[in-house]
Amino acid sequence: MRIENEIAIVRDLHQKNDKAINFLIQHNRNPQQAWDFLQNYDLPSGDLVGSHSIARWIVDKQQIPSFIDDYKIATIRVINDIKVHIKTSGNENSQQLLFPEKDEIKLYQSEFDASAYEAGVAALSNEQREALRTWTALDEEHGLHYSDGTPEINDGINFELNQKLFDDRPLTAEEQITYDNMNAAMASGKIPTSRGDYIRESHYTSSMFDPWAAKAIKVGDIVTNSRAFMSVSSETDFVKSAVTDNGGISEPVESFIFYKFENADQPIPLLPLTLSVANAESEFLYCPNSLFRVTGISVSQAASLIGMKPDQVTLKRTGVTLSEVKKKNFDKILLFAIYLPEKA
Repeated sequence: MRIENEIAIVRDLHQKNDKAINFLIQHNRNPQQAWDFLQNYDLPSGDLVGSHSIARWIVDKQQIPSFIDDYKIATIRVINDIKVHIKTSGNENSQQLLFPEKDEIKLYQSEFDASAYEAGVAALSNEQREALRTWTALDEEHGLHYSDGTPEINDGINFELNQKLFDDRPLTAEEQITYDNMNAAMASGKIPTSRGDYIRESHYTSSMFDPWAAKAIKVGDIVTNSRAFMSVSSETDFVKSAVTDNGGISEPVESFIFYKFENADQPIPLLPLTLSVANAESEFLYCPNSLFRVTGISVSQAASLIGMKPDQVTLKRTGVTLSEVKKKNFDKILLFAIYLPEKA
């Protein structure tokens, strides 16, 4: 019997709640497909057999207008033998970000003119070029040279500078010079950018307030990286390694956040060996006070924390898709920054 016929019986009995009935008809064509579809959702305890009973339950509960929000409690996955619930709102691409160690995250990149990039960097002032190279410095000597023959800089400033910017603390004279020259270089328009998708990982420990877990940020809100510069990557290797090494910090990570910046063209590339000696990072940089609209949020959490090992608790993840917002085209800024300190 087709699901339309079975649902008709329920409609005749109840005469109301067509939204729930139409929901099932829209998504399924027969009872078996309906049942298979609903296996992905947490349903009430009890013996619900077949799509007729499920539809009857929906109608009886009279939870029609918000069926998906209220009763699509989670998509279910099994990660490392742990049952995980996933709730998504907005852009479903956000769900693809949750488990980079398991799933392929597709990042689109437009073609890039390396010659124009070299010429653009060469057109910067010496101070501007040195400031960007200081940002990317690795604090250890490799004996390398940049593509213009200049010896590598190995006294990095990014962690200290960004931490002070984010904490709104005063900068030293050296830091202020670097800050000013970085901003001037990024605003000069001399460095070509590339339209594409970029990714970033952040993390929260138990001592930090997690606005995503608190549901303080919703789809449609605008967020900012505040006063700090913000690095993103065109490759997924960094976010994969962050999951496996606890984010590179000593305190246990309580949750990971993965951001995907879709169809972006504002961050400048810090390509090796023109501005960076870090070959594997594929780093791009956003200037301070950039704005982004939240287009999708997916949250995963283990079904139960009972008996879980500490390294399994970090299955608590948030995937966020973002689109760039021009500063003149926004209505409000949600005062939660999406920056967290870079690795020391």
